[in-house]
Amino acid sequence: MFESMKSSVNLFVGCLLICACTNVSFDKALDYQLVHSRGHNDNVNPDSLKMCTALARDTWENVPWRSEYSPEHFMSYVLPYRVASEPLEYYWREDAYEIYRPCLSHEVTDVKEACRILAESIYFDEDNALWKNTLQSYSKSAATKRGKCDDACIYKAMVMRSFGLPVAVETIPCWGDHNNGHSFNALVMPDDSCVGFNNPVDLKKRLNLQRKFPRIYRHMFETQVGSLLYRYKNTEFIPEELGDFHIMDVTSSYSLSLSELCVRSVNRKPSRIAYLSVFSPSGWKPVAWTELENGQTAKFCGMGTGFLYDALESGAGENIGDGIVYLPVYYDRNGWQMPLEYPHVLKKNNVAVRLKPDMTSLRSMTLKRKYPRKARVLEFAETMVEGYFEGSCNSDFSDAELLYYILSRPESYMQKVKVNASGRKFRYVRYTRRRGGLSLGEMEVYGTDGLQPVEGIVICDKVLEPDKSVANINDGDCLTYFDSGKIPSLWVGLDLSVPVQIDSIGFCPRTDDNDIAPGDEYELFYWDNEWISLGRKTAVCRMLTFDGVPSNALFWLRDLTKGREERPFIYEDERQIWY
Repeated sequence: MFESMKSSVNLFVGCLLICACTNVSFDKALDYQLVHSRGHNDNVNPDSLKMCTALARDTWENVPWRSEYSPEHFMSYVLPYRVASEPLEYYWREDAYEIYRPCLSHEVTDVKEACRILAESIYFDEDNALWKNTLQSYSKSAATKRGKCDDACIYKAMVMRSFGLPVAVETIPCWGDHNNGHSFNALVMPDDSCVGFNNPVDLKKRLNLQRKFPRIYRHMFETQVGSLLYRYKNTEFIPEELGDFHIMDVTSSYSLSLSELCVRSVNRKPSRIAYLSVFSPSGWKPVAWTELENGQTAKFCGMGTGFLYDALESGAGENIGDGIVYLPVYYDRNGWQMPLEYPHVLKKNNVAVRLKPDMTSLRSMTLKRKYPRKARVLEFAETMVEGYFEGSCNSDFSDAELLYYILSRPESYMQKVKVNASGRKFRYVRYTRRRGGLSLGEMEVYGTDGLQPVEGIVICDKVLEPDKSVANINDGDCLTYFDSGKIPSLWVGLDLSVPVQIDSIGFCPRTDDNDIAPGDEYELFYWDNEWISLGRKTAVCRMLTFDGVPSNALFWLRDLTKGREERPFIYEDERQIWY
């Protein structure tokens, strides 16, 4: 399918000569990049840019899908010398081609199949701990194969563009149900539809993302001069999160349930742009914009209301609310974010619920968590069902006695259960599960006083002895854990050193530790043009109760002692409903 990469000199000369079957002339391709390089403030090297352009055209000449695409597709998604705002390097195209050339057979003629094969060949370790880092260069990504998701997407796009695949980078500034954003790749098809993918499986099936979309944007090489933000960039304050004038709204290209939200302010605002923002503990994050008509009315079209492909909200976790909470805002001339209206829960079919606190209808509220129990955490708890604890006087458990059997999904915090002991004393206690493997966050054994856990030494099945993570089951930290995978009939436990009459056992599934924690100090807020405190309380048990709470409000519970995962919620039918 692809010819071997020629030497740089021969390649450059050859590309100047072949024009007959190329949709875009060399000069036009070069001028296109030079013109748009100004929007990136790039001081380009002319010789390097010519070589990069020659490589792109030569590759495009030899791809079997070239005739299916327009010149504009080549110019936007194959030709550019950069993908987004990564550090500028010119020779990524030749380097990536040489590295991955053995992975792609000459017989592959389908653009989607070629994309899938390359996706399977690219290894990149996405490390969420690096999310605050600036974008890294191609050479660093190629050397380390490690970075945040933006780095991974840019690297994959570079590799695929070096093979003439029109692959873009899509971005979600901030999720509608999570505190961060996300990036993924998209193969642009000849009819301008796109095939989004995080991994090769998505290219076989379809894009699979587990969180709620507000809007999806695409990194473009061209400055989006038609954008409202670009039009007013010299007269209005543009928030940093949306200050890249190279992003294009592509939300409608995906199978999202989209709705429209129209809001009107009572008072005229000194701005021409209105924004919709989503919650973040560090402040409301703008994700969409529209023109503020007459300083009062803002109409937002094509807004996301939930999950990709209309996935059920119930499949995302426990008590997950329908829709996305948006706060309409504007920015004053000093860059301060100002509420335009109250928050709205935007649902399917343009249904919007306005969350204006009702101070005439006060109530009591009982809270159990500061963050929703997501599907992943529920699954951890589910893996303990049909697990059981046994006591024994012998280290081989030849005289094992059943102490406690887990019949239903437990809570996701440290819990203490009475055992069914016959009065015998036991030196050894273990936890096991015959089917599906075992997972355990923490384990404790209590004597007859039931107050303080008995000290013990971690023991385990012989096959697990090399695994140091077994020690996590009794290290006093429920966020560390042991997981055996799907291997059945393994066990972990404690050697208590001497026989002990057991009153109860404490255990915790693998968890996110976002339940109310005794001893932690909490503060509850509700939104009324700002976050207003309803007071602080120190938890004495696994629940907190607040009195004098307004109805129909958006709430935020902060743990002032530890942790950073927090999400807003409403309170209905004595439950926290999460957004």
